[in-house]
This record gives sequence, structure tokens and C-alpha cells, in this order.
Amino acid sequence: MYCPQCGTNVADGLNFCPRCGAQLGGGSGNPDSPGGGAASSESSLTAGATATYAAASTPEAPGAADPGAPDAATPGTPAPDTLSAQVSRAQKHSKRRLPMLLIVILVTLALAAAAFAATYVYQNVILPQLEEQAQQQAEEDLAAEQQAEQDAQAAEEARQRAVYNDILTTYRDSQAQAWQNASSSTLNDLASLGAIVDLQEDMNVSVTYDELMSGTVAYAYTDLGNDGTLDLVIGVLSGNGDAYKLIGAFSTDGSTTTSLMNGSLLMRVTWDVDIDGYLRSVGADGADAGSVTLYTVEDGNPVIVQHLGWRDGSYFTYNDDGTTSPVDESEVSNARNAAQTDFYLDWTPLEDFEPVVADGE
Repeated sequence: MYCPQCGTNVADGLNFCPRCGAQLGGGSGNPDSPGGGAASSESSLTAGATATYAAASTPEAPGAADPGAPDAATPGTPAPDTLSAQVSRAQKHSKRRLPMLLIVILVTLALAAAAFAATYVYQNVILPQLEEQAQQQAEEDLAAEQQAEQDAQAAEEARQRAVYNDILTTYRDSQAQAWQNASSSTLNDLASLGAIVDLQEDMNVSVTYDELMSGTVAYAYTDLGNDGTLDLVIGVLSGNGDAYKLIGAFSTDGSTTTSLMNGSLLMRVTWDVDIDGYLRSVGADGADAGSVTLYTVEDGNPVIVQHLGWRDGSYFTYNDDGTTSPVDESEVSNARNAAQTDFYLDWTPLEDFEPVVADGE
């Protein structure tokens, strides 16, 4: 049965609603029972007082005080939304939300652990590998760049060396014939060498017949002017085998070749390369007279750097106008005795010469 006051479902046989205290219909007195009239009247008074007290002491149910509200005691009508019902629903809803909260926490922890693991792997495994690969790539790029520069330099050197192929071929072929055809050469230095051979001259010449026929003839490329252009020197290892006497020296402007010695082998002038890389000629004009000249090379032509002389104990330098100016003896002595550096050059026996093939030829 339902309480007519609050609509609470109560057990049969109860006289009052356990929730609101209202009198229930099942508790009314039977008029046929003994003393029913008086008892009924007394019970009615008692019940009314009790109901009044209960109504005054019991909190009014939500919606119960509204006289215009629908009758909550009507059978089939849902019970009003009470505080206890709200608490019960909140507890049930809280119980449903608790597992979801745990899942969120676990997922968050899992993501944090995954992020930490990923960061650790990146910093300690992947990043070092990337840095190593980058370093290796940088080294490979540098090596490739250096190799390209070396290849370009080698190609340029080959191109410059190829300029002297005809000269070296002529010298090599003449040596193979014991220099017998040298005097008829169009090259002034080789023609002068041929004259020494034809006359078997051993006096008042740069290179004697015996030195040429018994010594080792070789050639080398060097940059006499330190201008980036290769020059060619041809020499004979003579005397005690401790120095090369030059029998030919040539330079180029990139297209044509020029003789730097200009056929001076028939004079008493010794040609070599000194310690500073200068082309040097030392001449004698008697027992106590002579000169020393240092040359550099510009645009394929010899340029005098220093021209010194001595005579009868006096030492001087030649001026551009042909006059002389005195200098200290040590200056002349240093120029005359400067150590030769012929051996640092990459000398190759003349008989082993093969024409240089430059790129594009």
C-alpha cells in the first residue's frame, strides 16, 4: 500500500507511515468491535494528535506542501526525488566514475613512462647515432672536397707540364743519339750544348764535354717565380755528384715557351737553382773577378732580382743604368755560396721521359 500523505510504499497492517507519520487507512477502528464507539473516538483523537505532532516534527517532503502538485499517492506515480535518493544515486554514480578515474591515471602514467623511455632512447641511442652519422658525413664531404681540389690541382699541373712535351722529347731524342744532332736544333740552349759536343770543349764553357757524356741527365718541374706557373729545368749531375748543372731552363706564358738561359752555355757561366728557389748564374772573368745574378720569372720571362760583382777585392752591385754601387763583401759572398737545393726537386732521368697527357687531349 502507499502512504496517502507522501506516497511512500509501506507494508500492509501499519497504522502510520514510517516516513512522514501520517495515519494509514489499514489502521482505522472497526465499529463492530467492543467499545468501538468510545475507542474509535479516542483513537481518532490520539491519532489526530499523533499525526499533527508527526507532521510538525517531520521535514516536509519535496513537493508535498504544494497543494497544486499532482497527488503523489496516486498508484503508479513515481516517488518524489528525495535527498536520500539523490545521495544513493550519487554514490552509485561515484562508484561508476572511480574505475574510469583509475583508467585515466593508469593511461597517463603509461604515456608518461612511454615519453620518458622515448626521450631516453632518443638522447642515448638515436641522437649519438645521428651525431656520428653527421660527423661521418662531414668528414666524407671534406675528404671529397679535398680530393676534388687535389684532382683539380693535378689536372692543372698536367696541363702545364704538357706545354714542355716537345722540348723534352727533343732533348731525350738528342741524348739517345749522343747529342750529335744537337747543334742543329732550333732551341738555343740545345744548340749551344751541341757545339760543346762537336768541339769536345772543356774550357770556358758552363758544362764540359766530359761532364755531359759521363753524367746523368735529368729534368724537373719547378715554380721559379713562385707565381703558380711551372717552369722546366734540365740538368746534368756532375763533379762529385753533389749538384746539378743546368743545360736548359724554360718557362711559359701559358701558350709559348721561352729559354731562360738563352744559349749561354758557351760562356763561363754556371747555372743552377739556389736555396731560395731563384735561378742563379755565376760567371768568372778571371782569377779575381766575376759576377752572380739571381733571376725570378714573370710571365714566362727571366727578371733580375740581384746582380752583384767583384773585382780586385772590391764588391759592388750593378744598377739599372749600368753603373755600380759598392756593397759589403758578405752580401756578394752569400749570393755566391748559397746552398743549392737541386736535390729537393723531383728529378727524373731524361731517358725515361714520356709525354704528359693532359685532360681533354
